[in-house]
Amino acid sequence: PTRTMKLDALNEEIWNYGLSSVTFRNGKVSEYSDLSNNLKVQYSDNSTNDNLETERSYVGNFSIGSSKKEVLNIQGNPTRTMKLDALNEEIWNYGLSSVTFKNGKVSEYSDLSNNLKVQY
Repeated sequence: PTRTMKLDALNEEIWNYGLSSVTFRNGKVSEYSDLSNNLKVQYSDNSTNDNLETERSYVGNFSIGSSKKEVLNIQGNPTRTMKLDALNEEIWNYGLSSVTFKNGKVSEYSDLSNNLKVQY
């Protein structure tokens, strides 16, 4: 990292790589922002719901109710992620666009960058 910052009160540490950053909470990545497009990110989901899902071809669009795995395969890696543990939500950003997951499923999205492959 080009810079690091510890937030002991929150048990967080932030590593910066240029304009990109990785935030660790309790030693695990809790969010990242890839503004410099220099992070090598591979998304991993440990929930069992996606593992039970049958494999299928992910072409086309995602919609409300789609799984993280479907969005990842259709949209690719997000440029930034944020977890809201208290709400059981996760937000993935693609530029100015965002996809919000509640309990692992798409609950809402905002397509400000007009780059989401969404089924309306």
